Amino acid sequence: MQYRNAMRFCQPVLAVLLLAALIPTLALQNPAHSNSCLVSPAANQAGALYALGQSAAALPLAEDAIESSKIDCGKMNIALISQFADLAAIYQGPGCYDDSEKVLRQIIAIK
Repeated sequence: MQYRNAMRFCQPVLAVLLLAALIPTLALQNPAHSNSCLVSPAANQAGALYALGQSAAALPLAEDAIESSKIDCGKMNIALISQFADLAAIYQGPGCYDDSEKVLRQIIAIK
């Protein structure tokens, strides 16, 4: 009987102590280079070229932007989805549908 009473007291106390220990850790976590995932001059240039109908010129820039973002943010970062979607659209311009499909599958893998 005393054991049950002790457990009823200990479980909430333990939960509060664990929470108190975790809050500072969680509050201090910031994603590394999160802004660099979203801002890429190469991606901006690729988008501008694509808008002008120059898919062939946009393609290497878009690929470089993604490789740089993968290094900065990790290969499975959700911030890469917009860059992958842009790359898939750029691949479709010159008719590279197989390459576009591969990129779209990478988006699905991230989600």
